[in-house]
Amino acid sequence: MPTVMLLTLVLIFLSVFFLSLWFFPGATEKKDSGKRIYPRGWVFFKPLIELFAYELGERLAESFPLRTLRLKKILVQSGTGFSVAEVYGAQITFILLVLAVLILSMVFLSLSWSMCTALVIVLLLLAVLLPERYVRRKAAQRMNQISRNLPFVIDLLSSCLTAGLEFNAAVHYYVGLGLHGDLRAEFELFLREMELGKNRSDAFRNLEQRVQNDDLSRFIGAITTSLDSGAAIAGIMKVQSEEIRQAYFLATETRINLAPSKMIFPMAFFILPAVFIVILVPLYIRLRESGMIERFLGNN
Repeated sequence: MPTVMLLTLVLIFLSVFFLSLWFFPGATEKKDSGKRIYPRGWVFFKPLIELFAYELGERLAESFPLRTLRLKKILVQSGTGFSVAEVYGAQITFILLVLAVLILSMVFLSLSWSMCTALVIVLLLLAVLLPERYVRRKAAQRMNQISRNLPFVIDLLSSCLTAGLEFNAAVHYYVGLGLHGDLRAEFELFLREMELGKNRSDAFRNLEQRVQNDDLSRFIGAITTSLDSGAAIAGIMKVQSEEIRQAYFLATETRINLAPSKMIFPMAFFILPAVFIVILVPLYIRLRESGMIERFLGNN
């Protein structure tokens, strides 16, 4: 029995650990052969996820068209390479694993019904929310990175155009610098499509659909209009760069201003109680040892 209990506790720990990898991916991310970006914890559950994605995920995607459409846009923005069916498959897999671990816990650890109910609610919420939370987190990080790097890319392209290069040559120069980032990879794919025979408008349209970033969409619209009308591109690009940079700094300033309000909850429930305990408990002990509390209560 102790061996079985120990095995059950290990299973509970592993279930919580692998679920937490979805929420805090960090350096635990890895690319598979299909260019998907996923936490390393998925390597143990990947066959099950793919199975449920094929069997049930596609049906769920068809059953909830509005939610599927929103999730599909987030997946495109995240650049993880996942499909909507795979996200549903991950949720189904984790739900089944959580239920299996909880059944083992009830059988071998003799947990009370109240404890089991609390564990079911918490772990099922984690199993449902964490896969979608992961792709939303990746989408926000990727959009933030693109918005941060785009003004500097526009300045570089504008300098190349001012120096006499044609637009495609300027993009080729930027890609040839070998800088890391999703924006460079997308412009490299843009050039590859151009080399394969697509016209510039279609390549720009595909770039916009792949990234779905508002700043990049405005930049592409301005460049497309300038190239079609024959206007001076360098000046327009400079204006676009300043507008995107100011918008990014304004959004950053807004997030900074919201930070104090977000700190109210952790301060009120975690920091302030600890401070009161550190200050008041020694004072209470001294007052009790001196007898002042007994005298005060006796007088009342």
